[in-house]
Amino acid sequence: MNPERLRKIRGSQQGGDAVIARTQGMRADGAPLTVLVATRALVEEGLEVGLSYALISVSSPGSPLPRLPADPARQASLSLQFHDTKLSPGNQALGEHIRPISTQQAAEIAAFVREHAIVGAFAVHCDHGMSRSPAIAAAICEVLLGSGKFFFDRRLPNPRVYDLVLRALRLEGES
Repeated sequence: MNPERLRKIRGSQQGGDAVIARTQGMRADGAPLTVLVATRALVEEGLEVGLSYALISVSSPGSPLPRLPADPARQASLSLQFHDTKLSPGNQALGEHIRPISTQQAAEIAAFVREHAIVGAFAVHCDHGMSRSPAIAAAICEVLLGSGKFFFDRRLPNPRVYDLVLRALRLEGES
């Protein structure tokens, strides 16, 4: 990996904070929106978002769901399980135990985002906050804020997750 890119990725972690990468902007309707990415461990310790938020929780199939501490600022949460792979379902290279994100899961994310768009922030986490959650966060930013570049500059978003969620968000926006 390019050393400069690696420095940016490492540099976006905020020591002591429960957030790895955070951006904010104005939605088309003029309302402010914050989108942040965290690791599973940081979410289990307790997020300090600073405003009302909706949480999208991604974990790997077969692992226990994250333990979410009580948080009055968390208005809603969606938990999904899929592996961090760029391969499509049905690809023989996957093997029988690898489950990539499905179009149904991407549609669930899009419906959740639409349902909770009034909330001031979306927090997204996966195991390491490196690939799946930044992909989802980037897609949310692309549709609601006009650009997901922030997360591409600081993380390594999974392209399959990004493409499916972006497509689902755009379809959800048309309905």
